[in-house]
Amino acid sequence: MAMANVAECFREKDVRVLMIDWDLEAPGLETFFYIPGSPELTQARTHIGLIELLQKYKTEFSTMVRRSAVEQVVPLLEVEPEVESSRLPAFLKSTKSVSGSMAVTMPTDSLSEALDRLFPDLNDYLVALPTTGKGALLLMPAGDRGEQGFAGYARSIQEFDWTEFYALYEGKEFFEWFGRKLDQFVDVVLIDSRTGVTEMGGVCTRQLADVVVSLCTPSTQNVDGTIRIVRSLDKSSISAIRGDRELQVVMVPCRIDNTAS
Repeated sequence: MAMANVAECFREKDVRVLMIDWDLEAPGLETFFYIPGSPELTQARTHIGLIELLQKYKTEFSTMVRRSAVEQVVPLLEVEPEVESSRLPAFLKSTKSVSGSMAVTMPTDSLSEALDRLFPDLNDYLVALPTTGKGALLLMPAGDRGEQGFAGYARSIQEFDWTEFYALYEGKEFFEWFGRKLDQFVDVVLIDSRTGVTEMGGVCTRQLADVVVSLCTPSTQNVDGTIRIVRSLDKSSISAIRGDRELQVVMVPCRIDNTAS
């Protein structure tokens, strides 16, 4: 709700805003912008989004023209991968372990160029939310969660392996391209990240973010957990992987009761 309101505030200032519903296990950003039970809400909820984008990339990866040598680094995730050779896609010509990373030999070409060909734009995965004025409010939903698509969505989320995505599908490079692509047509990108210590949360905060906004309730458990997450972002290994790109952290106390006793 906080992010939806921030997005609307930006939009009222004539800013083009994109929200990404990355809380894949508990999505629902579209519910803040439509009347409950309306056809428009149903349409937004059944629209393809982030999970379909990732699945299409994985499906097409083996046929895409890629770099000649890739050394994949995975400290962006919360866990180190242990990829068995039996799980490697057949198109990989050779593999070796490099300090917890996966090195693969592939045909020559730029992954970024191949992705531009595969996804000339991202409009198929976006919903234009109702607005007035010069600004724009776009949503990349989590995925199709309608009556017909929900079972498939749930299965996709449960089966998606983030460590494998980084180790075998050039995940770091994919999300670097993804961020650049978004910058081409919007002014601000707001991501609703998964809370806690999670792999998908690590992608949002450790790699993609320029600013991490942590909403913290005034309880011992929540404050302690927030401090641990924020400290985990301040590591030299994370900074190096980000190309020394600055990562700002803003902590916002919320649910504060100001009423007199």
